Amino acid sequence: MNYPRDFPKQLQPPVDAALAEGEITFLELRKSPGYSSSREGALLLNYIKHVFVAFVHQACQAGREGTWTGERIRAAMHEFFQGLALQTYTQKHVGSMDSTSIGTFQYSAMRAMQNSEEWIEIQAALRDVAKLQETQPDENPKAELSHRPSLDYRLDQAIASLDITHEELARQIGIGKTTYFAVKRGGGKRSTQLKVEQHLRKLKESGQIRTKEN
Repeated sequence: MNYPRDFPKQLQPPVDAALAEGEITFLELRKSPGYSSSREGALLLNYIKHVFVAFVHQACQAGREGTWTGERIRAAMHEFFQGLALQTYTQKHVGSMDSTSIGTFQYSAMRAMQNSEEWIEIQAALRDVAKLQETQPDENPKAELSHRPSLDYRLDQAIASLDITHEELARQIGIGKTTYFAVKRGGGKRSTQLKVEQHLRKLKESGQIRTKEN
């Protein structure tokens, strides 16, 4: 599993342990008597939740130590979740898959995470970090105050603001689903990436969405 490039190395071991624990639990349940493919979705989501919560806990610790700002924590959470969901689906899903099904899984996994009890606990932890940072002067020159969220993150923020699906946003932009999800993951032609960026800028300027560019 790839961590955000600036995620402190000393905070990584607990997440590594959660990855191993989640893998063991996943394999044991999948091999248990009575297991059927209909349970796969729930197993994948439980694995993602277990690892993601461990990462968020350590990301908040980076905030408490003054290494990361609150915005950097949120951007890193999104980056890590999308990578985790992608890796989980491509490595553990049994059956056919393509860019559309991968993107759909990432979206549905995020929605399920946001509707969980764990998400409430995560928001409480983020609140506590914010309050702590509010009372402490910034003494860490390495804190990334100007981290720009990824295009992937801003597209997810856009559909949340507009209350539409990624497929509907792709149609608004005027590109196909496969191309859209390729761009969302950092691929695609530069000209298509610029087209997506321009559409997001127009939506923001019109007040339809609020995404943090800086």
